[in-house]
Amino acid sequence: MTPHRRTSVVTGGAALAVAACLVAPPAAAAAPPPATSEATWTLRAPQDAPRLGDLVLVANDPGGRATVRLTLDNEGRRAVTVAVAAAAVTSDGGTLEYAEPDSVRDPATWVGVPPARRTVTVAAGKSRTFTVTIRTPTATTAGDYAAAVTAVARDTEEHRAVPLLVRVPGSRPSGLTLQDTERPRTANAATWPLTGADQPVRYRVVNTGKTVVAGQLSVGLATVFDRFAVLDDLGEVVLLPGDSVTGATTGRVPASGPVTVEARVRVAYTVPDGSERTYLVRAAGPSVFAFPWGLLAGALTLVAASTVAWAVARRRRIRTTTGAPQLPTHRHRAEQNR
Repeated sequence: MTPHRRTSVVTGGAALAVAACLVAPPAAAAAPPPATSEATWTLRAPQDAPRLGDLVLVANDPGGRATVRLTLDNEGRRAVTVAVAAAAVTSDGGTLEYAEPDSVRDPATWVGVPPARRTVTVAAGKSRTFTVTIRTPTATTAGDYAAAVTAVARDTEEHRAVPLLVRVPGSRPSGLTLQDTERPRTANAATWPLTGADQPVRYRVVNTGKTVVAGQLSVGLATVFDRFAVLDDLGEVVLLPGDSVTGATTGRVPASGPVTVEARVRVAYTVPDGSERTYLVRAAGPSVFAFPWGLLAGALTLVAASTVAWAVARRRRIRTTTGAPQLPTHRHRAEQNR
């Protein structure tokens, strides 16, 4: 909140009194008003809670019940009142967005906030902890389901959110694919010692599985020996099942044999003991065989020319040696002396 500036209006005969005060000896300066600061508050899950990226992992069987403890911390200098509610979660281009659930089948309806905690006031420098309950419907199939708990400040409309990933155990096929992706062009493939022009690469990374993919997403060109040239580094993304990320970039296709457009997500997750682990998710797109045929043809031509020149020179040497008169050797001279 911006501090208000006080203004004084002087009218009538009070002007003389003001002038007298201006020429009078200065009095002790008044103490400045205490500085005001915005309320700084957060909504968080326990530090040791298992996570997939920023999502708090909650394992729950169909028909099961799970709880999550959340804490509101107010580090500001005045109290803050927030409204707590469950929210639906979507991902647009790899970024999570929150909204009110528009269907009774949305996973956000599984999250129950206690009535006594739907409006919470946290004093300055204090914290308040509460528990939300997640009840998974009996007919829920195996897979990952996203929901969130949000808190909105009544006076400033600031909001905080804790995204939840409800994981129902069972067969949860994962799938990351590249769709609507152009095949790299090799007309100007980069060759050594020559370099080619940049090639446009358009892509669409789609999560076709039933698990959430969250991590560092890179799109690039994979070549022999698992070498990976990053063309587009999209940073941290979250792809819910069925969501996608679309982009376009440019890069030089290396002339080193088979070249494949590939998306790689480095997924980081936290296990219950607090340690962090990572694994790699890949999606392969169209491939092309890039080889410097022109450079190879030039090299073969040079080798052939060098071979022909060497053969011609050798033949001339042989002819010159055969047609010249033979000089007497030391043995011949000795026989002539006898």
